[in-house]
Amino acid sequence: MERQYNRLYKSFYGMGAAVICFLLLLSAFRLVPVDAQTPPVTDPASERELELRIQTFFRTLTRGNAPALDELLRRSVFSSPGMDFPSVEQLRGNIDKAKTDFGDIIDFERIETRRVGEDIFVFRYILKYEKHPVMWTFTFYRKPSGTSTTPSPSPALTTPNPWLLIKLGFTPNVDLLEIQRSGEK
Repeated sequence: MERQYNRLYKSFYGMGAAVICFLLLLSAFRLVPVDAQTPPVTDPASERELELRIQTFFRTLTRGNAPALDELLRRSVFSSPGMDFPSVEQLRGNIDKAKTDFGDIIDFERIETRRVGEDIFVFRYILKYEKHPVMWTFTFYRKPSGTSTTPSPSPALTTPNPWLLIKLGFTPNVDLLEIQRSGEK
């Protein structure tokens, strides 16, 4: 009788341990946010399209900035009719100044691509001049596909869900890159 009791006790003990492990695992899965369980949004075609726009910009920039900047800004918030962005002329002047200060452009390199949700891409590139690197940041946005389209007077805005450049900037302060990387760890 004692043997049966020990066997019964051990089987209950084993079942209890299994139930506790199951409940702990179940509660652990419930603690993970739903967003963390869904895979990240990928859109390689859009990412490649935007990379090509940036690379074309840099290649054209090596031959002269006026056509390069104009082409890049053609599909941007800066190209909207009636909009006056003095920062575009300031940007054009800063590009000229960088060439004067740092020499000719030698090469460029993508250092970061970040997707923010489904409709925003942020790209960071290093443009390598003879004397100094310059960090460029490009932010693109597209209207969510579930929204209705309205006709726009700008030809750049009439294609379905185009990627628009909404922010553009560059800085010779590459220390910012190191500060951002150390903050990510």
